[in-house]
Amino acid sequence: MDLERIFDLALYMQDNPGEDYNFDKKKGVILNRKQQAIVLHKSIQAFFQGVGCKQEEKDVAIQAFTGSSALPQLTKDVFTVTQAVPQYDTLWQAAFRGIPLKKGQLEWEVTDVSSGFAIELVPEGGKAKFYGISGASESVKIYKYGAGMGITWETIEGRKLYKFVDQMMQARARK
Repeated sequence: MDLERIFDLALYMQDNPGEDYNFDKKKGVILNRKQQAIVLHKSIQAFFQGVGCKQEEKDVAIQAFTGSSALPQLTKDVFTVTQAVPQYDTLWQAAFRGIPLKKGQLEWEVTDVSSGFAIELVPEGGKAKFYGISGASESVKIYKYGAGMGITWETIEGRKLYKFVDQMMQARARK
């Protein structure tokens, strides 16, 4: 996930309302204002859901310290801090089929059907057995979760990418 690219898009949307955005200069992908909002929204959702995480990426930078007296005095507004955040394994989601719902469809049914189909050896002149069909159904409702992130004007106006990334990681760690 390229958080710097997401941040750049958010900055562009703030500084250039209504203007098209050259999202991918190599491929010539231009986004209008509506497309920019969709890309930003879906990118943030993908970040929280762990889309694009690979199991090979197991290296995690860890920095430990004892307290503020062990830290150097910070004199700049821009610095790097490594923080431990939980990594969620969401690759299991690929094993399940998504249910496409349309506007107004707030629930769906999951049905488990057993056909009772069995293959048996039938002697000459014998009869094949027929088995019944059985199943169960469960109604599933949509659950909605939400959270508001306080990305400040200073973060956007001051081009504080580190602060944006920190807020995104903190929010994901609390889900």
